[in-house]
Amino acid sequence: MCRKQIVDAIEGIKRIAMQKFVTSLQERETKCIRDRIDKLFDHSVCGGKYKRSILLVEAYKALGGRQDEERMKMVTNIAACLELLQSFFLIEDDVMDEGVNRRGKPCWHRLEGIGINGINDGLLLDCMVSYILRSNRVSADVRDAFDEARRVTILGQILDGDTKSVEDCTWQRHRSITQHKTSHYTYFTPLQIAALLTAQPLIIEPVKRIAYLLGYLFQSKL
Repeated sequence: MCRKQIVDAIEGIKRIAMQKFVTSLQERETKCIRDRIDKLFDHSVCGGKYKRSILLVEAYKALGGRQDEERMKMVTNIAACLELLQSFFLIEDDVMDEGVNRRGKPCWHRLEGIGINGINDGLLLDCMVSYILRSNRVSADVRDAFDEARRVTILGQILDGDTKSVEDCTWQRHRSITQHKTSHYTYFTPLQIAALLTAQPLIIEPVKRIAYLLGYLFQSKL
């Protein structure tokens, strides 16, 4: 049930973007943007495991969050934004790594007509995240958690890209990359946001330690 709600929320975000992001354009340009958004969502956002968004929703429920229809719609929209953020990260990462395949199909930038412009498409997804959070009147601390996830992940990407020689391949470097590129936004951010949405900030630091350890296990499994 939770997965279906996430999928529906993602589709809803796509529809909103296709309506609200093109108001300044003429008909032909509007069609161009809408076609691109539709293709982008179909290829790079939809069809994943949705583990980050599901973790957020289930953690919110487990922490005793209010579950009336209006509140759950907002929580699910926030969770769906995590999936857009994830897709943004993956698109940028694939371009930088010159990736070939992702989730059993060609990377977004490998598709005909996309190429380096895929960077801009990733940024478009990130713009949608900011738009949806503000249109849902999400609190500043939750928006800050998204900003923190961006910042931490970017630092991890720098470390990953700078790891080029044998001398760079240390356990400390591995730990830092895993913590910044995987643990933080995959495990900590969903739990952090769930704690914020249920007004339980005191559990955030203890949860962070556990979330980072889960990230190490996840990365090792890969």
